[in-house]
Amino acid sequence: MRAVLRAPAKVNLGLWVLGRRPDGFHEIRTVFVLLDTLYDTIEVEQCGSLEIRVDGMDIPLQENTVYRAIKLLEGALGRKLGLKVLIRKRIPAGSGLGGGSSDAAAVMLFLNDYLGLNLGVRELMDLGSRVGADVPFFLSGHRVAIGRGRGEEVEGVDVAVSFEMEAHFPGVHLSTARMYAEVSRRGLFVSQGYAEDRISKVLGAIEKGDLEALGRAVENVFERVALELMPELEEFRSRLRRRYPLVFMSGSGSAFVGVRGG
Repeated sequence: MRAVLRAPAKVNLGLWVLGRRPDGFHEIRTVFVLLDTLYDTIEVEQCGSLEIRVDGMDIPLQENTVYRAIKLLEGALGRKLGLKVLIRKRIPAGSGLGGGSSDAAAVMLFLNDYLGLNLGVRELMDLGSRVGADVPFFLSGHRVAIGRGRGEEVEGVDVAVSFEMEAHFPGVHLSTARMYAEVSRRGLFVSQGYAEDRISKVLGAIEKGDLEALGRAVENVFERVALELMPELEEFRSRLRRRYPLVFMSGSGSAFVGVRGG
């Protein structure tokens, strides 16, 4: 067996933090959109043991999202898996574009089918949420979805995106944990009603193909924090604004997304 998988990126059309939860995580609201023009490639082969390599990167095995996903599937299967996995990255790490989560989801979907595990989408999403909060979105099969909870509560939205979106990475790695800590320290929380109203406006703008309305609705609290922590990102964003009518940060950064009308 040898398979080649594609693991697409995602962008967040807005990201709002409601507060810190009793479990230590943060309650968020966001709109996920699949960006399948940017993707990692994953090669999977059978072998005698579990081997995972990320081309050009040295990541400890236990920290690799694909490793954690495979270990969860081994638990469901009741036996060890002998696989050689090579991940060729195009989605930059630390960009807020969901590369690690998408890699894990792509391997889970493939192995569920190849091994005949017959796990349903909801079962896979529940497992995936133990790997990372963004993994369930990539497992859901939706191209556009609302993310709630830590992001793992996914509600698909039947709307077509006509905008042209391109992701740009400034080469700066932003720690997700640090970004959330900064949001908490500064108290940059919003009410649930405010976040849900913004989401409605984002989805309305997508449905109408109204780029100006999208620009008024999209907010990402992490963009404000990132620009304050790293002022050099302002010049990067300014250059993009000369090329695109709308520019915003995805996820916890540091990638920015340039948007044009479809």
